[in-house]
Amino acid sequence: MKTINAKVLTFKYWLAKKLSKSLENDKNAIKNGAKITFNDYCKIQIVECTKTSFDKDKIEMLAKRCKIDISSLKSTTNYLRIDIDNIPTEVDDKVNQVLDTIEDENDRVITKAASSVARR
Repeated sequence: MKTINAKVLTFKYWLAKKLSKSLENDKNAIKNGAKITFNDYCKIQIVECTKTSFDKDKIEMLAKRCKIDISSLKSTTNYLRIDIDNIPTEVDDKVNQVLDTIEDENDRVITKAASSVARR
């Protein structure tokens, strides 16, 4: 059975939360026309997407009246998605090294940082 260190888990959880927020902020900035440096490092593109779903109000009317054209039940939403492709393998290697360091319970610096996070 695997053993999980609560201090390290807390540190990873906090780090993931901060990284997710930072990533969303960067994506929103890109959608709003931010300048991207190192363009040749990876492929970052804005993809226009369309999502079609059923309109809840019309479904309720259908349940009440049962005389609504089914094609009028769907609503369409347009949104932008950021895709990042062609990421160099060196990035994957660096991320794996960072995770290995974080998960190494013998590393005093990480343990100290995780303890500090756990106390907050």
